[in-house]
Amino acid sequence: MPTNAEFIIKGFGLESVRTRVYQKGIGQPLEVSSGDYGDFTGASQLPANSGGEASRTSYLGTPVFAEAELQFGNKSALLTTVLMTVSQQRNIVTTVIQGRNGSIKEFINEGDYQISLKGAIVGIDAYSYPTVEMRDLLELLQVQSALDVVSDFLRLFDVNNLVVTDYNFPQQEGYQNVQLFEINCISDTDELLIEDA
Repeated sequence: MPTNAEFIIKGFGLESVRTRVYQKGIGQPLEVSSGDYGDFTGASQLPANSGGEASRTSYLGTPVFAEAELQFGNKSALLTTVLMTVSQQRNIVTTVIQGRNGSIKEFINEGDYQISLKGAIVGIDAYSYPTVEMRDLLELLQVQSALDVVSDFLRLFDVNNLVVTDYNFPQQEGYQNVQLFEINCISDTDELLIEDA
C-alpha cells in the first residue's frame, strides 16, 4: 500500500526528479556534504558587496541578495521576493541620404532605463493574506511623482529614482498568503537646479 508521500510524488510527476530526498528515501534524515552542491565553493561565488554573507534572510532562512525598497516621504515598501529586469534604448537619429547605402546615425543621448519588478508579497502566516504590506505598496504605486528606490542591483545602473508606468496584481490559485505583482517603471534622474550667479 503506497504512503501519502508516494501518492504526492506520483500525483505531481516527481518520480523523475533526482534529488537527495528521494535517493535517500522518504522520511529518512539527510546527510549533507559539500559535494551535494556541485561546484559551489561558498563565499567566492557570493556577490562582492555582500562580504560573503547575505545581509537578509527570507522567511525560510534562505539568503536574500537582491531586494528593492520603494520610498516616498515617510512611506516605504520592501520587496524581498523580487526579480528585476533592466533594459535601455539609446536615442539615435538616423538620416537617409540619396545615393548612399545605409543611413547616417547621430547619437543623441542614452534613453531612460525600462525596469520591470516581478515577484510576490508573502505573508508570514500560511492562512493570512498580506493586507498591510499590499496596502503600503499600493499607496506608493499611486503616488503621482518619482519614487526613491534602494537596491544594490539598480545601483549598478545608477538608478535611484523610478516613475511607475503601470502595475498588475494577478491572483494565484491555491495560495491565500501570496500576492504576485508586476511593476513596470522608467528611471528618473534628479533635477538639476541652477542658481543665478
